[in-house]
Amino acid sequence: MEQGLTGLAQALGKEFTARVQKGRDGLGMTFQFPPDGNGLLIVDIEPEGKMAQHNAEQIGNGWEDLTIQPRMLITAVNGISGASEAMVEALHANEMVELRLRHGRLPDKYNNQALARMVQAARTLKEVRQVNMSEAYS
Repeated sequence: MEQGLTGLAQALGKEFTARVQKGRDGLGMTFQFPPDGNGLLIVDIEPEGKMAQHNAEQIGNGWEDLTIQPRMLITAVNGISGASEAMVEALHANEMVELRLRHGRLPDKYNNQALARMVQAARTLKEVRQVNMSEAYS
């Protein structure tokens, strides 16, 4: 887990892009409008949602810096930036969303617990993949 926090600390203030396919329940995140009305501030990531699945895959691949965390700012959705309302419309209108995100500050205690759950989920995913691969070759 320390490695993930170190990577996150190195990425503070930097932007990255993530592509996420929505599930039947959406993306599995809660957001709010920031005070200036530009962008979307992530408040929570649901443990069983598509965002959490995306995060587990990133961690499983060793890309902790590319996980999507609470307190990150979505600066664009499918190329639409600026007004929060237009970004929300783009979230609803598309099944595959491309998000441009900016890291905020380091996670608080709650988010450290969420990161620990994601690391465990990534380990489980990696174990399942290894079992599937060994079964495929036996």
